[in-house]
Amino acid sequence: MRCARALALPLLLALSCSREKQVKPVEVVFWQRGPLDATQSVVQRFEAGNPGVRLRVERLPAVDAIDSLAAAAEAGHPPDLCELDRGEVARFMEKGWLSDWSAGVADLAQGSRGWELCRLGDALYGLPWLLGTRVLLYNRTLLARAGLDSTRAPETWDELHVASARVSRLGHGVKGYGLASGAGERFVAYMPYAWGNGGEMLSARLDSCRFGSRENVQALAFLVSLVPYALVAPEDSLALEFAAGRLGFLLADTGAALDLLRPSAALRAGVGLVPRPEADGGSHASIGSGTVLASFTRSRRKEDGLRFARFMAEPQNVVDVASALGHGLPASLAADSAQAARGGPEARFLEQLETTRFAPIRRDGMEMEAAIDSLVGDALARRCAPRRAVAAADSLIRSLGVAR
Repeated sequence: MRCARALALPLLLALSCSREKQVKPVEVVFWQRGPLDATQSVVQRFEAGNPGVRLRVERLPAVDAIDSLAAAAEAGHPPDLCELDRGEVARFMEKGWLSDWSAGVADLAQGSRGWELCRLGDALYGLPWLLGTRVLLYNRTLLARAGLDSTRAPETWDELHVASARVSRLGHGVKGYGLASGAGERFVAYMPYAWGNGGEMLSARLDSCRFGSRENVQALAFLVSLVPYALVAPEDSLALEFAAGRLGFLLADTGAALDLLRPSAALRAGVGLVPRPEADGGSHASIGSGTVLASFTRSRRKEDGLRFARFMAEPQNVVDVASALGHGLPASLAADSAQAARGGPEARFLEQLETTRFAPIRRDGMEMEAAIDSLVGDALARRCAPRRAVAAADSLIRSLGVAR
């Protein structure tokens, strides 16, 4: 009997250790931009359905996130999954650091927006997650004081021009329109009107330049026509002026718009679509932004990272995260109805998102956008005419190797 007990004890210990070893979960590291509690419930649901995985979620620094990611990638210990913005995706694509997810997300292609944020040629280096767009905010009080209809935003370029002029005539520091003047902001201020007028930067295949068009000249000429009635300043300053009730109209991204529209703001504001060129011509186009979920070529658990990314992008999960963050629009088309059901400005944001464009990523794309940004600034400052500015930008884009 003692002999049997002596033999049984090591066997039990061995089985116990074996079971412990089998159920010990693997660790998957996820770096996100927002507060950790925004994804907590989704993380818990994933872990409950995947007992072999434990997620370690960390928050990217608010400043110099790209440097932190680059240092981790270069050192060979990047996260298994990361939330990246467009600029980070472009930089890491160029370096060849991002995993090609083309096969892993191909079945989601028709059900999501924003693939331009992570596409290079025919390859996909991530999964669109949370998106943003630009909407037209308007001050109802200033419109009423100017004798305008304060229940709706201008629908066309002419309506916006007339309304901006009338609001500007109120004086006492009031301006009709807020025109962003910071580096990179002028491109964003201009492209919604160019796209809405049928203008393009590049051909559909991104292999030839289409910038020197009549449509792009018309859009820039319209923007320049607003300057006499506009406050030309960096976006942060424009948001402060709008909040103070001294701006009639402001093109703002969804995050800033929500801050300015919240009930606590001492401001009667409304939200509308970006005006189209004419009532029966063009479109209410806007420019999109957003974040994608991606992994690195040197990530240890790329497959688990992709699996978690797909889970995070499921309609209910991404709606929960967007709700917890208080901003961001799900890339998943199937999530639209859930977002619209929340009411409020989100419904209007989703309407704008339907006609939102995302600037494509090319290896020299940032240089192209910088050229357009600079020359739009020259036109707004009256250093050159719109036609000349567009022609110069077209020439610079072609000099980067994009054929006519």
